Amino acid sequence: MMDDDENVFQAVNRATFKLGAAVLMGLLGGLLVVVFLTYSTDTHAGPADDDQSTRVRVSVTTEALHGQGYWSPGIRIGKDGGYGLRFGSMRAPVWARRIPDNITVTDPRTGQRVSIPLELGPEWKIDSISYVEVDREFCGQRWCGGIGAARLNGHTYMNGSTWNFGLHVRYAIDRQWSLVLDHYSHGSMLGIAQDKSNRGWNLIGVAYSF
Repeated sequence: MMDDDENVFQAVNRATFKLGAAVLMGLLGGLLVVVFLTYSTDTHAGPADDDQSTRVRVSVTTEALHGQGYWSPGIRIGKDGGYGLRFGSMRAPVWARRIPDNITVTDPRTGQRVSIPLELGPEWKIDSISYVEVDREFCGQRWCGGIGAARLNGHTYMNGSTWNFGLHVRYAIDRQWSLVLDHYSHGSMLGIAQDKSNRGWNLIGVAYSF
């Protein structure tokens, strides 16, 4: 009976995760469509038209869906409404840094304290990783959308592949400040590496451009 309950629980978890991922991807897709339509029909000067010089954009975001506690500092060097290069990291939550690599127990045969490695599976790996990404941004007057290819330097329970797609939505409050939404995943919904974790990163925060 316990196994049946666990199977039902896991099935519900999987269904809930897939539904949440589908809803999120739908929202991101809808926002990108709005950005594209705004970009293609807008006759006013937008962020991409004001200045074609290379700018530096610094952002601070937090994971909003599957990895609460993770946060990400990032830098984008490039043109607003053009190509850019992003650098950043996904920083593990503070509480995760207290998970030990091993535990100490008493051996019942000898009474001595022994150290046992705590070998958690990849689905439990909580770690900080870095990334680099090449992207292309499209801007209207206020809204910007972007897509890119990102290379991560490791795996966690959030990402099972080092190559990820980047999807980006940005709302320009003024020339310096923006609200940003960044999504990273390797595209298992498209049939890519379906055997690997693809919870993905869903980062919401603010950015400042120089």
